[in-house]
Amino acid sequence: MVQGQELKVNINHGSREALISVKGLGPSLAQRIIKGRPYEELSDLVRVSGINEIKLASLLPYLTIEKTHSK
Repeated sequence: MVQGQELKVNINHGSREALISVKGLGPSLAQRIIKGRPYEELSDLVRVSGINEIKLASLLPYLTIEKTHSK
């Protein structure tokens, strides 16, 4: 990754490979994130086995969530 580059992975739409590219996420954790979709907020990731508040804090700079408002 280029220093200063802000690449964020969308937790609701990112591929398994994209999630694995995030520092601290391995294949098993990426798969559990995918299985738990959809998420309303990034903080919902604490529902995923293996992610607690401390782990979530380390992941937040690399993750995003796209909120779509459909009527």
